[in-house]
Amino acid sequence: MTQVYFVRHAQSDNTNPNQYLRALTETGQAGAKQVAIVLQNVSIDAMYASTYLRTSQTLAPLAKLKGLKIRQLENLREREMMEALFSGNFDQYMEHQWADLTYAAEGCESLLTVQKRNIEAVNQIVAAHPKQTVVVGTHGCALSTILHYYMDYGLKGYLYMKPHAPYIIRLDYENGEMIKMTEIML
Repeated sequence: MTQVYFVRHAQSDNTNPNQYLRALTETGQAGAKQVAIVLQNVSIDAMYASTYLRTSQTLAPLAKLKGLKIRQLENLREREMMEALFSGNFDQYMEHQWADLTYAAEGCESLLTVQKRNIEAVNQIVAAHPKQTVVVGTHGCALSTILHYYMDYGLKGYLYMKPHAPYIIRLDYENGEMIKMTEIML
């Protein structure tokens, strides 16, 4: 069995308009340390993160503790979107996207596109690590679409996860198929 711990990044500085370079806040740094404490007794074989700074920063204390390198994968990234379009009505936009996974505003990605890209990356990771334990640094929307691939997670699941940063959930895979999901409490 392959176990994958998905770690939604800790609180990041949303005042930085550059999605790739958003760093963790002081609260986020404390959250990253909490992730390391919670997973310190887990035997980890590999670590991956999206190419966004905040995911690697969230895993950094755990990587240091375990003596592991964080491998970055572009396909684990969050959805592409122009945030300025949604000031004041972002929740309404999210409702529309979850009601129609193919919907995207101009210059933005649909949730289906995000899901396909992320599931491709997850499948590559699971195939590369049979019978191993892997930690993956990810994002709230990206992780929601991954979970929605396996079950009816949808808007309700996304809204449940939204205030939790960081957030950890473990998916167990047997022969490439997800067989169990376990939420890890922080």
